[in-house]
Amino acid sequence: MSALNETNLVINIEIKKNVTINRGKIVSMVNNKPLVRLQMKNPCDHLFMKTLFQTILNVTQNCIFIKSKNVLNIDIAEVAKKYYGGMFLYGNITFKSVFYNDECNFSCTIVEVALSPRKNKKTK
Repeated sequence: MSALNETNLVINIEIKKNVTINRGKIVSMVNNKPLVRLQMKNPCDHLFMKTLFQTILNVTQNCIFIKSKNVLNIDIAEVAKKYYGGMFLYGNITFKSVFYNDECNFSCTIVEVALSPRKNKKTK
């Protein structure tokens, strides 16, 4: 994972073999206070997670992650704006996620973002 600029993340994901995941956990915190906690026995049974996986990765209807290489470009500011309807949460936001099965950890991610109001440019 790398930062392209102040708000864009570029994430390279390589799935080395076909795999299914049967457990997952997502936690988000604002200024070190819990905001969302989601623990799943089978992430693909979760309506939003299955759709998300199928949208961004090569995942079958039966939730098999197909061997592939993927590059994701995520604009954090745009995602926050769409998710919160234009009303931002400001501060230090941490997203942690882990997805795994009995054989391996499929994905473990920690993203820390500092969101602050955009400074208005003065015009003359």
